[in-house]
Amino acid sequence: MKITQEEVVDQQTVLHIELEEEDLGSYLDRGYRRVVQRTMIPGFRKGKAPRSIVEQYVGRESLLNESLDFLVPDVTDRAIAEQALETAGTPAVELTEMEPVTLKATVALAPKVELNAYRDIRVEDVIEDTTEDDVQQRLDEYLKQAASWEPVERPVVAGDMVTMDVKGSVGDASIVDERDAVYVVESRSAFPFPDFYQHLEGASAGVPKEFTLTISDDHADSKLAGKEAQFTVTVSEVKEQKLPELDDEFAKGVADGYDSLADLRESVQKDLSAEAQKAHETQ
Repeated sequence: MKITQEEVVDQQTVLHIELEEEDLGSYLDRGYRRVVQRTMIPGFRKGKAPRSIVEQYVGRESLLNESLDFLVPDVTDRAIAEQALETAGTPAVELTEMEPVTLKATVALAPKVELNAYRDIRVEDVIEDTTEDDVQQRLDEYLKQAASWEPVERPVVAGDMVTMDVKGSVGDASIVDERDAVYVVESRSAFPFPDFYQHLEGASAGVPKEFTLTISDDHADSKLAGKEAQFTVTVSEVKEQKLPELDDEFAKGVADGYDSLADLRESVQKDLSAEAQKAHETQ
């Protein structure tokens, strides 16, 4: 894995992460395990075809796409750890290339704080109770980790994953020229600029869409700050995220497996309570 870090500006830095072939093996395997369960291949029972056959049948890119949910956060966390960065919040990550797989992570860094007379501060010793909402939020995270991306024939909506060609310019200068870029249409996707994702909603596959957006005045590149950028986007494929049912069958596939959804909920409740206790002890 190759990591390039840009200079720190306003307590924020950007990591460019390029994965080498040997980095992808485990992720392709996980993508294969998803795909093989729902792919019928002549000569094999459903779910029994070997990875090499499935990869030939659906394509390597399909296995990669299936692995993005766990590849992106895992690789980003590893890169942040290798760079020994102290972060503040969740980094904004975008997939900029598929060959080789390259990520761009915008990382907010922990602010420098002057402690002053902090020993004079007294707070009440209280550990917050774990609520049902907390449990459900953790279960929702498990659902998203197990979700799949399936092609749909409709205009783009928020939350979709699209494959697209995108060109952008400021005046006569080209600032973006990407083919077959894979992009998740959500607010935390900062590529190539914040609010770009909003203009993709309503786009249809095969129909070029042109729009203009204003680059923020505080953009890191002073040559672009405050300028009008013109974009042309052509979406070639739209996929929506399909979440599995939250039931006993799903619970059996989480971690080492649980006999029922009730057992999984109980385990999550205990884990969250232990995490709260540990966090309290380290304050």
